[in-house]
Amino acid sequence: MGICYDNAGSICIADWGNARIRKVNLTSNIITTVAGNGSGTYNGEGLPASSAQIGPLDLKCDHFGNLIFSDKNNHRIRELTTSGIVNTVGGNGTSGYSGDGSSATSANISNPYGLAIDICNSIYFADGSNYRIRKITSSMPVNPSITISAHSGNVLCYGMPVTFSSNTTYAGISPAYQWKVNGANVGVSAPTYTYAPVNGDSVQCQLTSSIACLTTSPVVISNTIHMRVDTFIVPVVALTGDSIAGAGATVHLTASIMGTAGLYTIHWKNHGIEFTTTTVPSVTYTKAAGNDTVTATLVSMGRGCYDSVASSARLVYDHNVSVGSLHLAFMSPRVYPNPVDNVLHVEAVSEIHELIITNVLGQTVVNSGQQNGAVSMALDVSGLSSGVYFVKVNGVCTNRFVKR
Repeated sequence: MGICYDNAGSICIADWGNARIRKVNLTSNIITTVAGNGSGTYNGEGLPASSAQIGPLDLKCDHFGNLIFSDKNNHRIRELTTSGIVNTVGGNGTSGYSGDGSSATSANISNPYGLAIDICNSIYFADGSNYRIRKITSSMPVNPSITISAHSGNVLCYGMPVTFSSNTTYAGISPAYQWKVNGANVGVSAPTYTYAPVNGDSVQCQLTSSIACLTTSPVVISNTIHMRVDTFIVPVVALTGDSIAGAGATVHLTASIMGTAGLYTIHWKNHGIEFTTTTVPSVTYTKAAGNDTVTATLVSMGRGCYDSVASSARLVYDHNVSVGSLHLAFMSPRVYPNPVDNVLHVEAVSEIHELIITNVLGQTVVNSGQQNGAVSMALDVSGLSSGVYFVKVNGVCTNRFVKR
């Protein structure tokens, strides 16, 4: 009694003693009869599975979902199609040996039992009483194919990597893959490819099948994916409001915001210590003694290609403290151009002693080393890969920028 899995994952059983083919659905754990009426004698071709008389000993599922079985009782190799019809694919019902090199259905075979199906859908079976392994060559076309798909998100922004994957048929054991962007060869021979596309890129993959029995060329090209990539919109924050207040007074500040898609949170800090968060562009707080450096750090929550963080600072003077004692180190420097291709400029309002650039994983990719206290720097970032990076001035993360 042979068993196999079909293409849906159910177990198929050659129930030879009951002259039936049966199936076990592993999800419902229900067994059903899919072919045979309980009589093992031959009663014709092209019959519905439920009325066909068969003597199945072994069976296998081919690449098209048909069940191929050795009908030992009737000296035939037969097929239960996906449409529920039983046909003979080898043997004429007469026990004997003949027919090599001719039509499979005109050959004499005797008591066939074990069988197998190769990648080209040809059938190998044990011709029991003839002590031979025989082959029925498939007449079905064996054509390789490949389709590709992109896995990104709902929004694809500049600098974001995308993984492209392939789905193939008849690729063989050792196929070759050649990914192409705008017609140029890229990547390595692999079923997936990852890179950060730019707007307008066209991506394809060429498959070279390793199967020897193909009916067409082994080289096929996939569908084309045309990429739409949006550029980052960098939000801008500017603070206005009270600039002088005495201890105990209520200070009112307002943030003018652009480039957020309407949804955001503002983290308000004084001297680097957060004192509240808001989802509206204003805040009030009670002034303490001394000069304040209030920073509004905006985190964009909107869908789309919005750079998520932008900061601005405002000085609130105490009537009794001189301007010279202001803590300018908390003010956010200017970073431009953004996005940048080659040279990034950083302009601070106080001395720069150290400047570091990190990637989105927090890894340092540029370290300026100890500086002599200049308030502006020009950094060569041409060697950085496309993506989003962060600028740290004197150990504080102040800005982010996009490298094209």
